Amino acid sequence: INLSINSILYLARQKIPEFSQVSLDKEIRQLIDQWNRSDDHCRDVEISIEVPAAIPDVYVDFRQMAQVLLNLVRNSEEMMPGEGQIRIILTKSGEHIMIRVTDNGPGIPDRIKGRIFDPFFTTKKVGEGTGLGLSLSYGIVKKYGGSIDFFSHSAEDNPEDPTGTSFTVAI
Repeated sequence: INLSINSILYLARQKIPEFSQVSLDKEIRQLIDQWNRSDDHCRDVEISIEVPAAIPDVYVDFRQMAQVLLNLVRNSEEMMPGEGQIRIILTKSGEHIMIRVTDNGPGIPDRIKGRIFDPFFTTKKVGEGTGLGLSLSYGIVKKYGGSIDFFSHSAEDNPEDPTGTSFTVAI
C-alpha cells in the first residue's frame, strides 16, 4: 500500500463514491489485518481494535473510510520512535458512529496543531511525505457530514506528562 501515491491519485480522480451497507467492525478488522501484513507496517507497533458494544452497519464507501483510517494509523506509526501501541475504538454516540484512533507516540506540539489538516503541511523530511493524508481525510469525513477532531499531549509541550494523540472520526 502506497498511501502517498494513493492520496495524489485520489485528489486527481475524485471518484464517485460507491456506497454500500457495511459492518465497520468487520471491515476495519480486515483492513488492519491487511495492514499488519504489509511492508509499510512498523512491526514494533501493536494495533488493537476494541468494540465495547454492537455497532450497527453503516452506509458508506468503505474504500474512502479505509483511506482515512490508514492515514491515521500510518501517521501514528511513522511518528513513533520505536515500540508503540495504537488502539482503534468503535463506539456509537447518539446518531453517530465514532472511530477513535489513539496512540502513545510523541504527540503533536501545540505550535503546529492549527495546521495539521492543511493541504501539503507535513513534519516529515523532504521526500518522505506529501502532507496530503490528513487534509484528504478531513475532506472525506466532511463529505459524509461527519467530523474529525483530535487531542494530543506532546513531549515538547509537557515533558513530564504521558504523550500521545487521539483522533476521533464521527460519521
